[in-house]
Amino acid sequence: MANLLYATSDMVSLLRKHPAYLFWRPIIQNQPLRSVALEERVFHPRTVSVADGGIYLTLDMSFVYCRVKQFSYLYEDQDLSFRFTAKEGILRTVDSRQFSAIIGRVGRVVSSTDIELVDMDKVYHDYFDSLDSKSVVIPAGTTKAAPAAPAAKSTPAKSMAPTPAQPPTPELVLGKFPRSVCDEMVRFRTSSKKSYRYLSQRFGLSEADVKSICNDYLHRQRTADLARGVPESEFAKLDDAVRERIIRLKKVSKKSYSFLAERFDLPEAVIRSICAPHLKRPRRR
Repeated sequence: MANLLYATSDMVSLLRKHPAYLFWRPIIQNQPLRSVALEERVFHPRTVSVADGGIYLTLDMSFVYCRVKQFSYLYEDQDLSFRFTAKEGILRTVDSRQFSAIIGRVGRVVSSTDIELVDMDKVYHDYFDSLDSKSVVIPAGTTKAAPAAPAAKSTPAKSMAPTPAQPPTPELVLGKFPRSVCDEMVRFRTSSKKSYRYLSQRFGLSEADVKSICNDYLHRQRTADLARGVPESEFAKLDDAVRERIIRLKKVSKKSYSFLAERFDLPEAVIRSICAPHLKRPRRR
């Protein structure tokens, strides 16, 4: 069996043309998104058969490739990293934590550099999959189709079927990493203070990529703080006892700015301004 070695943007674009992706993506987008820590994620078990060489759509609207019962996310223009397993339709990390859920199979690997779409008559919804397969809209160019009937001369405009709109490209960090994964990685580093090497192993990325993502988030936070400034009203309502607690937690307990901002219900820019005068190192003579 052929093994896929590298994911390209063309592969991901092809997978996004599958009816299951076009069906579920608007539904997922219309739901209120809530960040859930990896330790708290729980999904309903389902009977989902997986096989080597198959490519599956996940609940976070991403694609995973199965090889020898190990799964790798197919990120655009990136080497594969098999960091997940699947049981009862639930995608799990190497330490058995629930990460995401599998919706269904949308493709398969035909060579080390090529894939194809499969099960084009399914969207993995019990009601719609039970209908006649002719009622499922299949995007043009994704599979062989019967030639269209000639349009009536009197009404040529009405006989033309509209071309399905391409789904918007998901927001990427540094041009190649999904924002949902990066948000979770940065939150995990901020709260747990884990090393870049630990995060690279946990999320299946190189250590250099993890550093680049964290530095990008830090730069954005600093830019936002400078643009927002520190309102005087935020300082006026703080007494000396609260200021001392903030400074002590920062200097002694080494708590992060985001932790302190959440604990004291203050903007992070205010926390930074309170701590800044007390964190300056004396100049060396």
